[in-house]
Amino acid sequence: MSLIKDNKENEIDTKFWSSIYHYNDESGGPTITGWINTFFPYLTNSKNGFRKNAFIKFTADQLDNVFSAPSPGSFPPSFCDAPMKWNYLGKKIDCGMLSGIIGYQFKKNQNESCLAPIIAWIIHGK
Repeated sequence: MSLIKDNKENEIDTKFWSSIYHYNDESGGPTITGWINTFFPYLTNSKNGFRKNAFIKFTADQLDNVFSAPSPGSFPPSFCDAPMKWNYLGKKIDCGMLSGIIGYQFKKNQNESCLAPIIAWIIHGK
């Protein structure tokens, strides 16, 4: 948070901000590096469901080591979808409920500023 505060005071750390997200597409396939990984302590795994993200402490100085970095498809979604039946006036309707983080908003009060998730849900048809 001190880096964000420094930016507010016009001391921009360009190395920090330019190291958020890097998409790399090399011969081993696409990978994601950068400190965006710190927001994802677990990654999806086709075998067991989830695995620990080894790149959670990945620093800007390690951007060249992309061979074992997570692929774009490894990041879990920030929402979930559950099937449900809606009993509407005695009629059963197959549908689903989607819920989770759908975006982010900038919030500011007298003492601090932050990004906050926008959490919502929706009922959808099949």
